[in-house]
Amino acid sequence: MKISVQNVTFSYNGIPAIDEIDLEIGSGEVLGLIGPNGSGKTTLLKTISGLLAPKFGAVYLDSRALAHLKPSEIAQRLSALEQEHHVGFDFTVREIVEWGRTPHRKRLSPWREEDEQAVQEALEITLLQNLSDRSIQSLSGGERQRVFLAMTLAQEPEVLLLDEPTAHLDLRFQLEILQLIKRLAARGITIIAAIHDLSLAARISNRVAVLDRGRLVSWGPPEEVLTESLIRNVWGIESQIFKDAEGLWVLPKS
Repeated sequence: MKISVQNVTFSYNGIPAIDEIDLEIGSGEVLGLIGPNGSGKTTLLKTISGLLAPKFGAVYLDSRALAHLKPSEIAQRLSALEQEHHVGFDFTVREIVEWGRTPHRKRLSPWREEDEQAVQEALEITLLQNLSDRSIQSLSGGERQRVFLAMTLAQEPEVLLLDEPTAHLDLRFQLEILQLIKRLAARGITIIAAIHDLSLAARISNRVAVLDRGRLVSWGPPEEVLTESLIRNVWGIESQIFKDAEGLWVLPKS
């Protein structure tokens, strides 16, 4: 599914958080949203998901304006994974993943074969089959992140929005989540991910979009966008950029 963001502006108390954003993301593409803290990444994701209504402009899923779709229609096409999830009760992994089927089920409707298949596939994609009966409270941070990602996948979305999916994870779990993102894109899911680490963003994204103080500074292939001068201007640091077979490494100069 193609996503078009056309001249989108959103303000908090009259102060623009994102201002005149224009983007287009193709089906099966990974777009990395990058920028300093407070640059508008989370606000843009919430606007694309429909949680926030833009003051100006519009978001389109294929050729249909998001504003003209019912919440149930959006939920059947688009799923969003926030930075943090809090579960107050002792649910199992499988029970949480099953919540992802809610947009596809009517109230009090029986559990169907297609629901079961979607949950099983989500568990398999995220490598959680052996943990399905475990309590969410007993899992590590990386495992929990995979559980909530599995829940979003059980929705069978065509579009997946991720807000800092590797936040608070050690290097091993960061790499696991990023490899999973690549596998999902290969299945045709359109992915927009706000990522703090520039090297990680560059290595999983077809294109990156750089936000600074709510404005879109640059977007395109990582090797074209991520330059030492842009990083100096946006982040205010000196950097070194290296390229290998896997992509770019962006490192601060010591």
